[in-house]
Amino acid sequence: SVPLFRELRERPSGFDGMAAYFQWSANLTHVGDAARLQAMRVTGDYCELLGIEVGLGRAITTADAAPGAEPVALISHGLWKRRFAGAPTAIGRPVTLNGEVFTIVGIVRPDFPFPVRDADVVTAWAPERDVRRNNAALSFLRVVGRLAPGTPISKAQDEVDARMREFRASFPEAIPSEQRARIIPLRADLVGSSDQLLRMLAAAVVLVMVIAAV
Repeated sequence: SVPLFRELRERPSGFDGMAAYFQWSANLTHVGDAARLQAMRVTGDYCELLGIEVGLGRAITTADAAPGAEPVALISHGLWKRRFAGAPTAIGRPVTLNGEVFTIVGIVRPDFPFPVRDADVVTAWAPERDVRRNNAALSFLRVVGRLAPGTPISKAQDEVDARMREFRASFPEAIPSEQRARIIPLRADLVGSSDQLLRMLAAAVVLVMVIAAV
Protein backbone atom coordinates (compact mmCIF):
# COMPACT_ATOMS: atom_id res chain seq x y z
CA SER A 1 0.00 0.00 0.00
CA VAL A 2 1.04 3.63 -0.39
CA PRO A 3 1.27 4.25 3.40
CA LEU A 4 3.43 1.13 3.87
CA PHE A 5 5.67 2.12 0.95
CA ARG A 6 6.18 5.57 2.48
CA GLU A 7 7.06 3.96 5.82
CA LEU A 8 9.66 1.70 4.20
CA ARG A 9 11.11 4.46 2.02
CA GLU A 10 11.41 7.01 4.82
CA ARG A 11 13.06 4.39 7.06
CA PRO A 12 14.96 2.46 4.40
CA SER A 13 16.18 -0.45 6.56
CA GLY A 14 19.52 -1.24 4.96
CA PHE A 15 18.70 0.20 1.54
CA ASP A 16 20.22 3.12 -0.32
CA GLY A 17 16.84 3.86 -1.84
CA MET A 18 13.45 2.46 -2.76
CA ALA A 19 11.08 2.96 -5.67
CA ALA A 20 7.68 1.53 -6.52
CA TYR A 21 5.66 0.58 -9.58
CA PHE A 22 2.37 -1.04 -10.50
CA GLN A 23 0.73 -2.49 -13.57
CA TRP A 24 -1.62 -0.21 -15.49
CA SER A 25 -3.87 -0.95 -18.44
CA ALA A 26 -4.13 2.07 -20.73
CA ASN A 27 -6.19 2.88 -23.80
CA LEU A 28 -3.99 4.53 -26.41
CA THR A 29 -5.85 6.96 -28.68
CA HIS A 30 -5.06 9.66 -31.23
CA VAL A 31 -2.02 7.76 -32.55
CA GLY A 32 -3.43 5.56 -35.31
CA ASP A 33 -6.06 3.02 -34.33
CA ALA A 34 -7.03 2.91 -30.67
CA ALA A 35 -5.29 0.13 -28.74
CA ARG A 36 -5.29 -1.38 -25.26
CA LEU A 37 -1.75 -1.39 -23.86
CA GLN A 38 -0.03 -2.87 -20.86
CA ALA A 39 1.80 -0.15 -18.99
CA MET A 40 3.66 0.67 -15.79
CA ARG A 41 3.30 3.61 -13.48
CA VAL A 42 6.54 4.26 -11.59
CA THR A 43 7.77 6.63 -8.93
CA GLY A 44 10.05 9.35 -10.23
CA ASP A 45 13.20 7.73 -8.85
CA TYR A 46 12.55 4.32 -10.44
CA CYS A 47 14.82 4.76 -13.48
CA GLU A 48 17.65 6.33 -11.49
CA LEU A 49 17.49 3.63 -8.81
CA LEU A 50 17.81 0.85 -11.39
CA GLY A 51 20.31 2.69 -13.58
CA ILE A 52 18.01 2.47 -16.60
CA GLU A 53 19.40 3.86 -19.84
CA VAL A 54 17.04 4.71 -22.69
CA GLY A 55 17.83 4.21 -26.36
CA LEU A 56 16.61 7.68 -27.37
CA GLY A 57 15.62 10.74 -25.39
CA ARG A 58 15.80 10.61 -21.60
CA ALA A 59 14.54 8.54 -18.70
CA ILE A 60 11.90 9.52 -16.17
CA THR A 61 13.27 11.57 -13.25
CA THR A 62 12.06 12.68 -9.84
CA ALA A 63 11.20 16.07 -11.35
CA ASP A 64 8.58 14.35 -13.53
CA ALA A 65 6.66 13.29 -10.41
CA ALA A 66 6.88 16.69 -8.70
CA PRO A 67 3.76 18.82 -8.13
CA GLY A 68 2.81 20.70 -11.28
CA ALA A 69 4.97 18.55 -13.57
CA GLU A 70 3.63 17.77 -17.04
CA PRO A 71 2.68 14.07 -17.55
CA VAL A 72 5.48 12.23 -19.37
CA ALA A 73 5.98 8.71 -20.67
CA LEU A 74 8.58 6.30 -21.96
CA ILE A 75 7.51 3.93 -24.70
CA SER A 76 8.87 0.55 -25.63
CA HIS A 77 11.08 -0.02 -28.64
CA GLY A 78 8.32 -2.17 -30.14
CA LEU A 79 5.62 0.50 -29.78
CA TRP A 80 8.00 3.06 -31.22
CA LYS A 81 8.47 0.91 -34.31
CA ARG A 82 4.78 0.04 -34.66
CA ARG A 83 3.23 3.46 -34.14
CA PHE A 84 6.01 5.89 -35.04
CA ALA A 85 7.95 3.90 -37.68
CA GLY A 86 11.10 4.27 -35.56
CA ALA A 87 11.29 8.01 -36.23
CA PRO A 88 13.35 10.15 -33.80
CA THR A 89 10.58 12.76 -34.02
CA ALA A 90 8.51 10.58 -31.68
CA ILE A 91 10.35 12.33 -28.84
CA GLY A 92 8.19 15.25 -27.76
CA ARG A 93 5.05 13.84 -29.37
CA PRO A 94 1.86 13.70 -27.27
CA VAL A 95 0.01 10.43 -26.65
CA THR A 96 -3.38 10.06 -25.00
CA LEU A 97 -3.65 7.30 -22.39
CA ASN A 98 -7.02 6.76 -20.72
CA GLY A 99 -8.01 10.25 -21.77
CA GLU A 100 -4.90 11.95 -20.29
CA VAL A 101 -2.25 13.50 -22.53
CA PHE A 102 1.36 12.45 -21.93
CA THR A 103 4.49 13.68 -23.69
CA ILE A 104 6.93 11.03 -24.92
CA VAL A 105 10.36 11.82 -23.46
CA GLY A 106 12.22 8.58 -24.19
CA ILE A 107 12.35 5.30 -26.09
CA VAL A 108 13.55 2.38 -24.00
CA ARG A 109 16.11 -0.02 -25.39
CA PRO A 110 15.00 -3.33 -26.94
CA ASP A 111 16.53 -5.24 -24.02
CA PHE A 112 14.71 -3.20 -21.36
CA PRO A 113 13.72 -5.67 -18.57
CA PHE A 114 10.04 -4.81 -18.12
CA PRO A 115 8.82 -6.40 -14.86
CA VAL A 116 5.28 -6.09 -16.26
CA ARG A 117 4.82 -8.56 -19.08
CA ASP A 118 4.26 -7.08 -22.56
CA ALA A 119 4.39 -3.53 -21.21
CA ASP A 120 4.69 -0.81 -23.86
CA VAL A 121 4.51 2.35 -21.76
CA VAL A 122 6.11 3.65 -18.56
CA THR A 123 4.68 6.79 -16.96
CA ALA A 124 5.72 8.83 -13.95
CA TRP A 125 3.53 8.50 -10.86
CA ALA A 126 3.52 10.42 -7.58
CA PRO A 127 1.99 8.48 -4.66
CA GLU A 128 1.62 11.71 -2.69
CA ARG A 129 -0.82 13.04 -5.28
CA ASP A 130 -2.84 9.85 -5.75
CA VAL A 131 -5.39 10.45 -3.01
CA ARG A 132 -7.67 7.63 -4.16
CA ARG A 133 -5.02 5.00 -3.43
CA ASN A 134 -3.77 6.43 -0.12
CA ASN A 135 -5.29 3.54 1.81
CA ALA A 136 -3.39 1.20 4.12
CA ALA A 137 -5.67 -1.68 3.15
CA LEU A 138 -5.13 -1.25 -0.60
CA SER A 139 -2.06 -3.32 -1.51
CA PHE A 140 -1.14 -2.93 -5.17
CA LEU A 141 2.48 -1.76 -5.32
CA ARG A 142 5.64 -3.68 -6.03
CA VAL A 143 8.75 -2.19 -4.48
CA VAL A 144 12.36 -2.28 -5.66
CA GLY A 145 15.32 -1.18 -3.59
CA ARG A 146 19.09 -1.01 -3.80
CA LEU A 147 20.88 -2.55 -0.86
CA ALA A 148 23.30 -0.32 1.01
CA PRO A 149 26.95 -1.38 0.58
CA GLY A 150 27.83 -4.30 2.82
CA THR A 151 24.22 -5.09 3.73
CA PRO A 152 23.29 -8.75 3.14
CA ILE A 153 19.77 -9.62 2.07
CA SER A 154 19.18 -11.48 5.34
CA LYS A 155 19.86 -8.34 7.42
CA ALA A 156 17.68 -6.19 5.17
CA GLN A 157 14.92 -8.81 5.46
CA ASP A 158 15.07 -8.68 9.27
CA GLU A 159 14.82 -4.89 9.24
CA VAL A 160 11.91 -4.86 6.77
CA ASP A 161 10.12 -7.46 8.91
CA ALA A 162 10.53 -5.13 11.90
CA ARG A 163 9.02 -2.22 9.93
CA MET A 164 6.14 -4.46 8.88
CA ARG A 165 5.39 -5.40 12.50
CA GLU A 166 5.39 -1.73 13.51
CA PHE A 167 3.12 -0.84 10.60
CA ARG A 168 0.71 -3.69 11.43
CA ALA A 169 0.50 -2.41 15.00
CA SER A 170 -0.65 0.96 13.64
CA PHE A 171 -3.05 -0.52 11.06
CA PRO A 172 -4.14 -3.90 12.51
CA GLU A 173 -7.23 -4.16 10.31
CA ALA A 174 -5.39 -3.24 7.11
CA ILE A 175 -2.53 -5.76 7.25
CA PRO A 176 -3.40 -9.45 7.70
CA SER A 177 -1.23 -11.25 10.24
CA GLU A 178 -0.06 -13.71 7.55
CA GLN A 179 1.09 -10.98 5.14
CA ARG A 180 4.86 -10.74 4.78
CA ALA A 181 7.39 -8.85 2.70
CA ARG A 182 9.95 -11.08 1.00
CA ILE A 183 13.16 -9.66 -0.43
CA ILE A 184 14.49 -11.37 -3.55
CA PRO A 185 17.16 -10.32 -6.08
CA LEU A 186 15.72 -8.43 -9.05
CA ARG A 187 17.28 -10.88 -11.48
CA ALA A 188 15.45 -13.77 -9.83
CA ASP A 189 12.19 -11.83 -9.97
CA LEU A 190 12.57 -11.12 -13.70
CA VAL A 191 13.81 -14.56 -14.72
CA GLY A 192 11.76 -16.55 -12.20
CA SER A 193 11.58 -20.32 -12.39
CA SER A 194 12.94 -20.31 -15.95
CA ASP A 195 16.44 -19.58 -14.64
CA GLN A 196 17.22 -23.26 -14.02
CA LEU A 197 15.80 -24.22 -17.42
CA LEU A 198 17.97 -21.60 -19.12
CA ARG A 199 21.04 -22.95 -17.35
CA MET A 200 20.18 -26.49 -18.47
CA LEU A 201 19.71 -25.33 -22.08
CA ALA A 202 23.01 -23.47 -21.96
CA ALA A 203 24.75 -26.58 -20.62
CA ALA A 204 23.17 -28.68 -23.39
CA VAL A 205 24.42 -26.25 -26.06
CA VAL A 206 27.93 -26.36 -24.61
CA LEU A 207 27.82 -30.16 -24.56
CA VAL A 208 26.75 -30.28 -28.22
CA MET A 209 29.57 -27.88 -29.14
CA VAL A 210 32.10 -30.05 -27.28
CA ILE A 211 30.88 -33.18 -29.04
CA ALA A 212 31.04 -31.40 -32.41
CA ALA A 213 34.59 -30.24 -31.64
CA VAL A 214 35.69 -33.77 -30.72
